[in-house]
Amino acid sequence: HKGNGKTRSKEKACIVPSSKPKQKSKIGKIVIKFGKKKKRKPESSEEESDGDTPLRHTSKDDDSKRRSNRQVKRKKYAEELEARLSDDDV
Repeated sequence: HKGNGKTRSKEKACIVPSSKPKQKSKIGKIVIKFGKKKKRKPESSEEESDGDTPLRHTSKDDDSKRRSNRQVKRKKYAEELEARLSDDDV
């Protein structure tokens, strides 16, 4: 009985290190995927300028849209600051 338990424990210990590298490789794969996706965007945009200009335009439109939204928010904040400053001046 005792011997059986020992073998079981040994087997379990073997499984633990075996599953560890498996998880690591999975994480590495995910990281590589993310890196590839990020790297792919600028690369693809360069390729698009070769012939798929409309695709690049759409992506640029989205970018400018998002940026303008951010600027609008910033402008609002700047205006508020200015109004507060003038209030302080008065």
